[in-house]
Amino acid sequence: GGASACRLTYVGSVSFGGWVPDWGEEACLLTRARAIGQLRYLTLVAPGIPPQHEHDHNAINGTIGKQQRVGEVWEEGTAAVCSRSGSAHAGATTTSTDGLCPSPLTAASASGNGSGSRSGEASSASGGTRGSARRSNLHPRNDSSPSRREWPLHGLVRLPEGGLRCIDASQMEKQKGVILDLIKSAGQALLEGKNIVSISLPVRVFEPRSGLERISDQWSFGPTFLRKAAMVPPGPNQALERLKYVISFCVAGLHRACSQLKPFNPILGETFQAAWCDGSHLFMEHTSHHPPISHFQADGPDGLFRFWGFYEFKGQLKGNAAVGRQEGPLVVEFHDGGRVEYTMPAAKLSGLIWGARTFEWVDRLRFEDRANGLTCTLVLAPDGRPLFGLPRTPVDTLRGSIKKDGKSVVSVTGSWLEGLHFDGKSYWSLYDFEPATLTPVGGTDVLPSDCRYREDLIYLAHGDEDQAQRWKLALEVRQRRDRSLRNERKHFP
Repeated sequence: GGASACRLTYVGSVSFGGWVPDWGEEACLLTRARAIGQLRYLTLVAPGIPPQHEHDHNAINGTIGKQQRVGEVWEEGTAAVCSRSGSAHAGATTTSTDGLCPSPLTAASASGNGSGSRSGEASSASGGTRGSARRSNLHPRNDSSPSRREWPLHGLVRLPEGGLRCIDASQMEKQKGVILDLIKSAGQALLEGKNIVSISLPVRVFEPRSGLERISDQWSFGPTFLRKAAMVPPGPNQALERLKYVISFCVAGLHRACSQLKPFNPILGETFQAAWCDGSHLFMEHTSHHPPISHFQADGPDGLFRFWGFYEFKGQLKGNAAVGRQEGPLVVEFHDGGRVEYTMPAAKLSGLIWGARTFEWVDRLRFEDRANGLTCTLVLAPDGRPLFGLPRTPVDTLRGSIKKDGKSVVSVTGSWLEGLHFDGKSYWSLYDFEPATLTPVGGTDVLPSDCRYREDLIYLAHGDEDQAQRWKLALEVRQRRDRSLRNERKHFP
C-alpha cells in the first residue's frame, strides 16, 4: 500500500475477477496498490484489459491502465512524471522548471546530432511520440552526457525541398490501397471535396489512441513556453514578450503532429484527462458528433495560465492529397488578465495514391492580443512552391512579423522543423528543447467516459485487428442510432 513504485514481473496466477488476461506473463509496473493480494484498487500499467467473458470490464477495480504500454509510468490521480529527471511529482506547483520539466538544453552541453542537414536526418531515435517520451522516464538522461536531441521523428525524413517523407515500410504497407477502396465506396462525394473526417476507415491504418489524446501531442511545450510567458515581469514589453512565447509554444508543437497513423474519431461525450510534469492539468471532451467538435481546457500550475478552446475537424481529399484543418479558436489566458488567441494552419498529406508519402503544414498561423494591439501572421512556404525544381526556401519555412497597432515591430523567421527566431534571437530549436511528458490520469479520478476504455482501442493495442474492427463498426452503428434518437427527440421532453 505504499506510494512508491513496485515491479510485478509475473501475474499469471492472480485472479482478475475470475479470468486471467492474455498479457499475464508480461512484465508490468504498479505504482500504487491498496490490496496487492487481490490486485484491487491499483493503478496498473499494461497493454490493457480486453472485454472478455461477458464481463463488465469497467467494474474491475483499478484497471484504468487500458491501452497503456508496458514501460509507461503512472501514479494514481494527477501525478506527473518528468522526462528529464525521471521522478514523479504529484500536482507539482513550484514556479521553477528545474528538475520538473524539460527546459532548454544548454548550449554548453550540446553535442551529438548537430543542427542536422535537410535530408537524411532520420535515425533510429524513438523520440517524437508520446510513448517514447514516457520511455525516457525509465531511463533518465544523465545531464552530464551530451544533451542535444536526436532527430525526433521516427520513420520520417526531412526532404531537401522541406516537409517530411514517410520511410516506414510497415506503415506504408498497412495503408496500401485504402484510398482507392474509399473512392470505390464513397465515390463522387470524396472527389467533390466533401468532408472526409467521418468516413469509416479500416483499423489497420489506425494507432490505438483517440483523437482527443492525439491532439494533445501538439501542446507538449506548454510547460516550457506558457509558463515562461506567464512569468514575464510587468513592464512596457510584457505583452510583446508574452506573445513571442505563445508563438514559440505553437510552432514548437507542429512537428509533434506528423504521425502517419490515424487516431480513432472520438465518440460523443468521450473524455480524456491528463497532467503535464509541471502540474498543469488537461481536460478534453468530444462535444459534437456532426460536425465533429472537441473542447479542451488546460490549467497551469498555481493558476499561472489557462489554455482553452475547441476544434472542429475538417478534411478534404484533393486529388493525390488530403488536407485537414483544426478550425476553432485557441486561447491562452494569464493570471493577470493577459490574453492571446491564435488559429492553426492546415495539414497536407500527399502521395495517397501514387508517389512518395509526404507531410507538410500549409497556409498560415494567426495570433492576436487585442487588448495590447498586437498581431502576428506567419506564412508557411512564403517563397512559394515551384512546379519544377527546389523552392528558394524549404516549404517548412515560416516568415512574418509581429505588429503593434498595424506597424511591424518584430520580424519572425524560422521553420517548424528547425527553430524559431524573433529579430534574429532564437527562442526555440528542434534539437535543444524536449517535449514535456503528459501522463494520463489514473485511479478513481478517471471518468467512465475516458477514451482509454474503448474496446476498439484496447483490442488494437493488443494487435487483434479483427476484434478491433468489429468493435469499431459496432461503436459506429451505436453512434448513428444515438444520433437518430436525438434528432427524433424520442427520449427528451
